[in-house]
Amino acid sequence: MRRRKRATWRRRSKLHFDLFELNQSVFFDTNPIPIKYMMKRMGLIANNEHRLPMVPVTLELEQRLDWVLARAGLVERWSGLSLIASTQ
Repeated sequence: MRRRKRATWRRRSKLHFDLFELNQSVFFDTNPIPIKYMMKRMGLIANNEHRLPMVPVTLELEQRLDWVLARAGLVERWSGLSLIASTQ
C-alpha cells in the first residue's frame, strides 16, 4: 500500500512539474488573453477576437507563449525559438 502511494505521488509530482511552466504562462498577461492566444495557436478556436477592454496579445507575448507551447510539445518548434530562449 505504501509503495503504491509513493508511486502515485511521484506521478502526480512529475505531472505538476511538467505542466508548471504552461500553467504559469496563463498569467503572463491579464487572463484570458494568453489562454485565448494559446488555444488559437493550437487550433482549438478559430480566431483570437476580444471584446473591449481586452486587447490582443503583443508580439513579445506571442513569442513567449509560442516558446512555452513548443517546450510543452503542444505546437511545432519554429525558427524564432532559439532567439527567445537565449534571452530568457
